[in-house]
Parts: sequence; structure tokens; C-alpha cells
Amino acid sequence: MKEKLLDEDALEEYKKIHKKNYEERILKENKLNEELKDEEYTKEIIKNEEIYKQLQIEKDKEYSKQYYYEINNLQGRNNRSINNSYTLDNYTERLIETPNSYLENNTTDNLIDNGANITYAQRIRNFFLNTNLRQYLVCTTFQVICNITILILVITFIVIFGYL
Repeated sequence: MKEKLLDEDALEEYKKIHKKNYEERILKENKLNEELKDEEYTKEIIKNEEIYKQLQIEKDKEYSKQYYYEINNLQGRNNRSINNSYTLDNYTERLIETPNSYLENNTTDNLIDNGANITYAQRIRNFFLNTNLRQYLVCTTFQVICNITILILVITFIVIFGYL
């Protein structure tokens, strides 16, 4: 009988120790499960944010294309120049296009012309008639003509009063 009492105490002590170990193990597993759920949740949030950013970039790109073409009243995306090469007319259009594409510009065709008979006056006239001055000077043609006239008048006054 004495042995039975000792055995029951040892058995209860054994159960208590293992119960504590079991509870500690369950707590650790629960913490680990919570950490894994938190990590998965944060990964999902980050993934959704990246997808949203990419969609926003594509949406902004499409909006900027539509806005650019509406402002400039363009029908097609690419305009053909004289030698049938595609021409990029504006900084915005170059931004919209792919970064590794190079297309000729119409102004270089006017400056480097094979005809040696063209005078400087004709080249200047062709420059003002064939190119879009607003892209260079950000003003209307009338304002450009007025500015050039004022510049010529100022230079003549300087020359005239320089000799007096």
C-alpha cells in the first residue's frame, strides 16, 4: 500500500511536469502560428501595394498619352516626316515612347540638306515656316516676330548711339 501511494505521487508529479511542458509547447506553437500569419498578411499587403502601384503607373501613362494627344489634337501616334521616318515632335511624346527607340527629328533634315544652292535667307525662312517654334521658344509665332523685331531695333540703336 505504501508503494501504491508513492507510485501515485510519482505519477502525479510526472503528469504535472509533462502538463507544463505540453502547455509551454502549445504556447510556443500558437506564437509561431501567429507570427506566420502576420508574415503572410504583411507579404500579401506588400504584394497588393506593388500591384496597385503598377496599375497606377499604367493608368497614369495611358492618361498622359490621352492628355497629350487631346492637347495637340493629334490623330495618330506617330507623324510621318518627308523621308517616311517617324518623327517625335515633343518632349512629352518622347517620354511616352519606349526609352530605347531613336527616331529622326525633322529639324536636322532642314539644317543638313544636300542642296548646296540654298541661301541663308531661304534656310531661315524654311526654319520659321516648317518647324513648330512653340516647342523651342514656348510662345506664338507673332510673339517671336515681335521679339526679333525688338532685338533688331535695340541693336540698331546701340550701333547708332555708339557712333555719336
